[in-house]
Amino acid sequence: MKKVLLAFIVLVSAVVFSANFVKADDATGKLVVHFQKWDNDYEGLGAHGWNGISAVGEYTRLDEFGAVFEYDVVPGEGEIGFIAVNWGEPGVAETWTDAVKFTDDVLIDKTLIVAAEETHIYIFEGASVKAGSDMEYLVADNDKANMILVYFDPAGYGENLGVHSWGGWDMTEPGWGDPAKIFVPVGKNPGGQVVMGAILTFAVDNTPGLLIYEGADANKKTGDILAVANAADEKPGAFEETPTAGEVGVAYVYSKGNGYTENDNVSYNDVEVFAEEAFKFSIIPANPQEEQGTYAVDPRTIRVELNQQVSSPYPKATDKDAARAIVESWFTVKEIVTPATETTPAVYGDALTIERVDFALTSESISSFVVILDEETPLDNTKQYKLFFDLGFPTEALAEEKEVTVTIKVKAPENTPAEAVLSIAGDLPEANWDPTAEEYTATKEGDFYVVTFKVKVKEVATVFEYKWTRGSWEDDEFIAENRKFVVYNNQDTVTIIDEVLAWKDIDAPEEKYDAPVVNVQINLSADIDVDMDTEGPTIQFLGSLLGKPESERIIVVDWGLPFDQNLFPAYRASDNRDNRDWTPAVIVPKGDFSVLDTRTEGDYVIMLQVTDKWGNTTQEKFTFRVTKSQ
Repeated sequence: MKKVLLAFIVLVSAVVFSANFVKADDATGKLVVHFQKWDNDYEGLGAHGWNGISAVGEYTRLDEFGAVFEYDVVPGEGEIGFIAVNWGEPGVAETWTDAVKFTDDVLIDKTLIVAAEETHIYIFEGASVKAGSDMEYLVADNDKANMILVYFDPAGYGENLGVHSWGGWDMTEPGWGDPAKIFVPVGKNPGGQVVMGAILTFAVDNTPGLLIYEGADANKKTGDILAVANAADEKPGAFEETPTAGEVGVAYVYSKGNGYTENDNVSYNDVEVFAEEAFKFSIIPANPQEEQGTYAVDPRTIRVELNQQVSSPYPKATDKDAARAIVESWFTVKEIVTPATETTPAVYGDALTIERVDFALTSESISSFVVILDEETPLDNTKQYKLFFDLGFPTEALAEEKEVTVTIKVKAPENTPAEAVLSIAGDLPEANWDPTAEEYTATKEGDFYVVTFKVKVKEVATVFEYKWTRGSWEDDEFIAENRKFVVYNNQDTVTIIDEVLAWKDIDAPEEKYDAPVVNVQINLSADIDVDMDTEGPTIQFLGSLLGKPESERIIVVDWGLPFDQNLFPAYRASDNRDNRDWTPAVIVPKGDFSVLDTRTEGDYVIMLQVTDKWGNTTQEKFTFRVTKSQ
């Protein structure tokens, strides 16, 4: 993949790709499908189609957007089916089992096809445009210039997200504070998260622009995004110069949070730059209102969400406590004693004690966790903290080899002869696939046969292959391929649990069984500031006091009469962090602002108070004015 700095992208001219119209005949229309993979790698790419296009096809060409598939289609009713597929060989259909699908079904409205004209459809990796899906493909306007706007936020996008626009787009341009909600789901990233997009059109002599926001300066996601580059101000755009009708440019944006206008999160016509930054492994930022992302729920509870699934050691582990300890070891929480500057790294305090980490115990892949801190080391929302995630796999080779002790335990099938002596043969030290090597002979221990040996490793990960035997190649296990295990150079010991399902020479089934899948893991690490609640709930007065400042919140009470409880004002309490109704938690605290004496004329200030689970307190006051009736 190209390694291009975003800062460089801001300085260079934007690349623009044309629809490259191909003349259609009078009886058919030309359907031109533009398909984009996030890694920009189209080797072996093909398509599966139905209802008007070929069942198996190769792409016609590549353009700046991606792969282009061209089909002659007779206009009519119904839907054309398209799936982007890698069959293994370009255009060669093996079986669906062997195929790699880059989209699900994409059903294209056949009424879009016009005889003797071209219809250009833009589809992104991960698209699923069919019944029950809210995803869409994008359709270019042959008579206008077109800008595709792609937006990705690992924390999801808010329901109020949209654009502020100017300069002559072919859409109603609402005023400031009223975002045009143009985005629709158009695909998914490799981690399965939704990517949003839209296609905007404009007359070729216009120079429109926009910015992405939720209605205020504080929640801007970008600065100005231009359709046409402004050469005078050296500002890039989706088009380097005035476009022609039918041309399409792309602006890619990934979120860097609210109030961000530097625009180094914006790139034009370069999907690799976008994908490399937007989709890299990360901890998803906080979105507590939607109960998404990573944030502290309370001083002891941190909700963590990753943008990718990671393999869980728990479901298949025989030692569940050890597996849970591995997951817990992935997390560290430290106080930020001194924040980082441009020239100095941050200074951190000691790690807080983690009591446990909760996660889906039955799922082999996980991305959501709840970190529970020990009651002796809770978060303090007057301080700052960093949460670190690290799978713990090494990232560099060692300068010298080290020895690692490997123990393999195996459970043999019931028909294993009582006198059998089990051994492993493999590409192990001094073994050379010899099933009689004494150092690889197992010892019976309870229900398992156990063998322990040493290997030497230097690289980040070393893969060894082996098979179980009963001492010869005449009576080895009836397995389709060699078993494998991985040793990482930061390990001192490795324990593997196997099970032989059948022997080749004893009641073997018709087909060999598959060996367990073993993948070499790469390390994944990321960190994020812990988002904590630093604001108290809000108390809103209702009825006659609604919207009034404290000085005008006055309720008249008759002198000399018992207090009428119905005169107590209505109010509602809520919090910006959750959807809980905080009204029942409101109290009138004892003290100077809790007294009302209807026997004495005067103003009595009453205070309402609510405190959340972080200790954030909000107080609001109003006045009972005791007066004699006229």
